[in-house]
Amino acid sequence: MEEKPKFCEFCGNKIEQGEEFCTKCGKKVGETSNMNIQNTLSNQKNNQKMPAWAIVLVVLSSLFFIFIIFPSNETLERKESEVSEEITENNRETTKSSETKETEKSSNNPSSSNNNDWYNYDIDEEDKINYKRVSIDTLEKALEENAAAAKEKYNNKYLEITGRLGVIDSDLKYIEIVSIKNEWDLIGVFCNIKNTEQEEAIKKLKKDQKVVVKGKITDVGEIMGYYLDLDEIIGT
Repeated sequence: MEEKPKFCEFCGNKIEQGEEFCTKCGKKVGETSNMNIQNTLSNQKNNQKMPAWAIVLVVLSSLFFIFIIFPSNETLERKESEVSEEITENNRETTKSSETKETEKSSNNPSSSNNNDWYNYDIDEEDKINYKRVSIDTLEKALEENAAAAKEKYNNKYLEITGRLGVIDSDLKYIEIVSIKNEWDLIGVFCNIKNTEQEEAIKKLKKDQKVVVKGKITDVGEIMGYYLDLDEIIGT
């Protein structure tokens, strides 16, 4: 069978049988085909590389995870400072409220001149308090669903709250009760420590220990959570 004539892929000159180079342009016969194969392989490798938009998406996702999921030390310090300021303000309001109650007791109690009678009167008042049992998870769920409704339901109420001991203030001004289920709980109940007896009880406890606290809710906020005037704390 007669072979078909070949032509140079560069200049179109006819290539005689057995010639390895074009007699017109000098190019090697079949050189273009080899180059095409190499270019095809190179393009396939380039196509396998991750596109630029995918790289950008991965970088942005990493930054979001670092700065949003894990807050910086500065953010945590700012939050702790805000909590401390709010607790101080609540302490002032609680002190004023206590002074007002003591004045009212003094005027209503005929034996107010006797210190022992005062002591017995306070104990009788505390014995009459009925604390409503509720878990920290129930309080936080109510706050997440509707902060206004949660404030109306729990503010100025006496509660017995079961939860996990979170922050313990180094100056023993307050402690935080957080969720038992949620390890990264950022809301919680901030409890105002009122006396030395409570301080000594708290010194015996450990962070993340399950505890039960009793007291009166003095404020409810959608960001900072609940504030409680502590009456009693029990480690379990």
